[in-house]
Amino acid sequence: MPWSTFRMHFTLYSKAKTGMAKKESDKRSPKKSSAPRGAKEEGRPGPRGGAASRRPKPGQKRGEKSPAHKDGKKDHSSGWKAEKDLSKDGRNAGSKSRYRIKEGKYWRGKPIVEVRHTMRLNKYISNAGICSRREADNLIAQGLVEVNGKQITEMGYQVKESDKVTYAGERISPDKPVYILLNKPKDFVTTTKNPNDQKSVMMLIRRAGNVRVAPIDKLNKASTGLMLFTNDGQLVKKITHPIHGVKKLYHIHLDKPLKSADLSALNSGVQIEEGVTFAAEEAAYVKDGKDRKQVGIEIKGGKNGTVKRLFEALGYRVIKLDRVTYGGLTKKDLPRGKWRFLTEREVNFLKMG
Repeated sequence: MPWSTFRMHFTLYSKAKTGMAKKESDKRSPKKSSAPRGAKEEGRPGPRGGAASRRPKPGQKRGEKSPAHKDGKKDHSSGWKAEKDLSKDGRNAGSKSRYRIKEGKYWRGKPIVEVRHTMRLNKYISNAGICSRREADNLIAQGLVEVNGKQITEMGYQVKESDKVTYAGERISPDKPVYILLNKPKDFVTTTKNPNDQKSVMMLIRRAGNVRVAPIDKLNKASTGLMLFTNDGQLVKKITHPIHGVKKLYHIHLDKPLKSADLSALNSGVQIEEGVTFAAEEAAYVKDGKDRKQVGIEIKGGKNGTVKRLFEALGYRVIKLDRVTYGGLTKKDLPRGKWRFLTEREVNFLKMG
């Protein structure tokens, strides 16, 4: 067969094959509409957000703005949407959360609801580690549990996160006890609320997880050293008690050398305010007294700033303060700015100390 004839037959075969494939593809997939997005085709509803979906809400005239847009602005006061059916009393029967419609508040034409998460009282007590749920029901029935100062004997009573629950006169928390030791660096504030966007110690322990803890006592912004965070109210009460408090050792740098008489006064007692005298457990020069501007002082209990007030009462100014030990806990293997969870043995030692 001549080459020209072969080429003609091959071309006709290729065109026929292409046409067959095109017909098959037309059968499989419908032709896409060339109409702009949002336009309504005949016999077919438009997509969400298109012109066809812009129908008036119930009780709303065509062309009238929804209640959320009447003032020209959207209401972004809450992210909760009324997507669930609510009963007349404002409670969703199929949920453990209580819903309450906010009057006059709308989001995209729907009323906004606020959610109040609640927990059964027996579960609250059980989570606090006091007893099991069944035993908690017995405590409730006996009237040993109070919520916001009111005695509760109702089974299935729901408590909110903001409620104050007490058992045998002591406030309890449903959170699992957490104990964190931090080696605080300089220039970090120790407040849990930080309105001025300053660097806070809470930023350093944010990787500890979704736990709510607070520092047992505070160090000022310029001070460094060990800090203990926990949500265990019983341990906080024990550590901060003036008699049963734990011992804390500080390394102090003063603005001038400390006199021997003033060192003795620290051990015997110094009047830090009218009618209040405080004595250190032990005070001594650091490095065998070669530099008398550096002093080691150990105290038991005491309020925030007690060490600083001791030296100010004697006429000295604290240049640098570093907390070296905290109730037997040290900075070993804990660099500045790092934290760790306490071991069970360390927690028991603090509680027994």
